[in-house]
Amino acid sequence: MNDTSTKFATLVERHHARLSALQRMQIAAGMYDTARRIAWSAVPAGLSEQEHRLHYIRRMYGDELPEAAYQAFACAWVSKKRASSATHRDTQNA
Repeated sequence: MNDTSTKFATLVERHHARLSALQRMQIAAGMYDTARRIAWSAVPAGLSEQEHRLHYIRRMYGDELPEAAYQAFACAWVSKKRASSATHRDTQNA
């Protein structure tokens, strides 16, 4: 869907052309951070950590990724967190 007038699109394009690569990257990063916050805020309460992450990644990427990628994302964080907790416990007990 494109509901932007040609005149306005040209103005935006000219404005972006005057920006440095760093400025354009900062704008894009800021928009991505905002999208992440919106996606996280839409995750329902009461889900397990894995379900929480699965809901988030689906909100961010829709149907763009294969199911295995969504599952890997949801599981990787939980596995990483468990490993980190185990390492932390091991160093405390040493």
